[in-house]
Amino acid sequence: MAVGLAWPATAAAARLEYEVKAAFLYNFAKFVEWPEGAFPGTKDPLMLCVVGDEDFAKSVAETVKGRTVHGRSLLVHYVDDPSVLDGCHLLFVGQVENDDLARILHSIDGSSVLTVSEASGFVDDGGIIRLFVAEGKVRFEINAGAAEQARLKVSSQLLKLARAVRR
Repeated sequence: MAVGLAWPATAAAARLEYEVKAAFLYNFAKFVEWPEGAFPGTKDPLMLCVVGDEDFAKSVAETVKGRTVHGRSLLVHYVDDPSVLDGCHLLFVGQVENDDLARILHSIDGSSVLTVSEASGFVDDGGIIRLFVAEGKVRFEINAGAAEQARLKVSSQLLKLARAVRR
């Protein structure tokens, strides 16, 4: 009986964690400016791509449904082939092997893509924002140098909220 009671609590906790992280992604997008030319047209949506966790992609889609960022609608796309990342503006990289993570970051090198992951060392490896849990709360660190290389302007407000900012 205890096993049966533990499952819903675990599922509820996982769902809450997904919702919190999805809200973080939405807010990251609100506090980042993409360069001119990052979008094909003035009305094109901001494409939020998720690699490595289809359930999380579904949760993100539910969380951002009907919302806009900088006057653009948000579209969420689950990417099952990380070699095809064209059109992504914000990329969340979930559970992938280290080699795959390196290939993903290399494949978008020079593009204006806001990269986010929970992988340890993500910002050291060229990723822009790493989410992590500390003291029971979701926190984040930012690699401002990687953001600059991607020609993304990160709001000073977001930089102030980061647990750490690397240059």
